[in-house]
Amino acid sequence: MITDIHTHILHDIDDGPENLDAVDGLLRRHLAQATHQLIATPHFNLEKDDMNHFLKVREARCDEVRSLIKMKSYPITLKLGAELYFSPQLATVQLDQLVMEGTDYLLIELPTRIYPSRLKDTLKDIISNGYMPILAHIERYPYLLASSDTLIELIEMGVLIQMNAETLIDSRQQPLAKMMIKKDLVHLIASDAHNCDRRAPNLSDLQKQYFGTKLFENLQRCYENAQLVFNGENIVVHQPRPFRKMFGRYL
Repeated sequence: MITDIHTHILHDIDDGPENLDAVDGLLRRHLAQATHQLIATPHFNLEKDDMNHFLKVREARCDEVRSLIKMKSYPITLKLGAELYFSPQLATVQLDQLVMEGTDYLLIELPTRIYPSRLKDTLKDIISNGYMPILAHIERYPYLLASSDTLIELIEMGVLIQMNAETLIDSRQQPLAKMMIKKDLVHLIASDAHNCDRRAPNLSDLQKQYFGTKLFENLQRCYENAQLVFNGENIVVHQPRPFRKMFGRYL
């Protein structure tokens, strides 16, 4: 059984499925990937979205999806969460209703182009407030991939790192993904699935590929960590190791 901690399975709330028919197709694709535990993580931006409205809509959509799962007798357990867009304000508000259900884990998305202001201080404060931040799809932040120093510092602070499975499946991104997993710079693999086409569930597809013994062991640990997150348990973080890029290759 595979656990996916980053999915956009709820309809009519963000850029995921538009309606319940699309949700049904997405659920069946998850099952075809042997994924039976999902965390719904719709996008939320504290600086733009009204939290009470977001929570109300999220709850309503989740109830509809859970009713669909029950009606279809799908062997899927669905928990609620959110994908929070980074803001220094996250350290100043109560986030209990935005954690992954039944846990202290928070999924946080960073801007893709610029290093966000007060990133380290904000994450430190979030951790001090009792939450465990997970950075979503690490492969999208070139300012954290240009050097391993900041990334290692964040991990040593208590930040967890999630990578999308597509990064390992895509041959263009494989060198970076393999290097990061081998050096214990990634703790979780998720699909970030939005639909059944370009951004489909793919965790089982990734497991069918063979990358060598060491990489396989670390990759398997990422899948096991997803189960721990789903259960609200702590992850054992291995010491991350630095990397450098030379002549177009990651070392």
